Amino acid sequence: MGSASSLFVCSIPHGVDGPADFLQKWARFPTLPRIFHVPESVRNTKPLTPPGTDLSIWQWEDDRGRPTAIVFQGGSDKPLWKYTFGNDAQRRHEIVETIRLRKEQLAKEPLVARVVSRFRAV
Repeated sequence: MGSASSLFVCSIPHGVDGPADFLQKWARFPTLPRIFHVPESVRNTKPLTPPGTDLSIWQWEDDRGRPTAIVFQGGSDKPLWKYTFGNDAQRRHEIVETIRLRKEQLAKEPLVARVVSRFRAV
């Protein structure tokens, strides 16, 4: 049996320039593409994209007829939320609330950037 150090040696894949490049390209948790989270029945439909936001919202009825929705923010592959609701009113309320909160957050970003830049300048 080899030494302990020889047990933990890994070969760097072809096309990687060195250990730092390896960590940057390969040592992260893989993310599934956005379309993986959306069911096949609605994959070919265009998502709802409310004006003034960067949200993508898909809505559908699940196999038991319950209202379901999934929301993505920006270009993220991870959903902001995915939920099956008890009724359509609950789904509408949650979507409207998510849109409102995202618009508030986007409106605050320039202010936060100015505060951070002033803080760094001090």
